[in-house]
Amino acid sequence: MKNLVLLLSFLILTQSCVSYDTVSYQNLPYQGLKTIKVKKVDETSIKGQLISADETAVVLENNGLIQTILKNEISSVKVRSFSEQKASIILAAIAYGIVIGVILILPPFPALG
Repeated sequence: MKNLVLLLSFLILTQSCVSYDTVSYQNLPYQGLKTIKVKKVDETSIKGQLISADETAVVLENNGLIQTILKNEISSVKVRSFSEQKASIILAAIAYGIVIGVILILPPFPALG
């Protein structure tokens, strides 16, 4: 049970290292390399892998479904990115917590002499 709690904590912490950065329509990433989130003018969002983008529309694949979104329906486009800085801070905090935990658990050293 303790291992399950630690695993879930680790997964939640590493999930916070992923965020979405706004990009312009002209600077969309190469097809299929990144997950993008398209926010439409009617405030709905669609996530998926970029299949193609041209002057008129964006084509995404999400769970095997192909969706075409016209350029005039798009409010914003965000690209999923991984923050190495957040990940290193979280790993340092975990290591610090482990060291402090070990120090608190260990019995004090007997006096010499």
